[in-house]
Amino acid sequence: MTIITDIDEGTYINYWLPLAYKHQDSKFVFHTNQSLPRVAIPKNVRNVASEKEANRYIDDITFLTQKDLIPTYETMVYLENLTRYEFVNPKVHGTDENTNSFTVRNDYMSESAIDYPIKHNLKNANKLTLYKV
Repeated sequence: MTIITDIDEGTYINYWLPLAYKHQDSKFVFHTNQSLPRVAIPKNVRNVASEKEANRYIDDITFLTQKDLIPTYETMVYLENLTRYEFVNPKVHGTDENTNSFTVRNDYMSESAIDYPIKHNLKNANKLTLYKV
């Protein structure tokens, strides 16, 4: 399972790198045009310069999210055990707020969280959440 997100220095250091260290079996692709602090980077992390370059790493199961929407532990475990044909579109933790974070397959063509499941006849049948930071 691969997670692709944009990042900035604060979310990178405080949220995304610790998550990558905790979940070594997942791959993380971060894209930013900002310079990042020089820190040890785990083997499961790749930093790239653009969203276009990051999208080259989309595989059978990829979760697209935003820098300020961090998967909860429950969501990470669920994603790591995800099957190819399952669509996940978590809400913001503790609210009913929808997000534009969702799973895609290698057939992704830049659709939104609304259009992608309709195009591929997928249903979101779970109650997963993301922390909004």
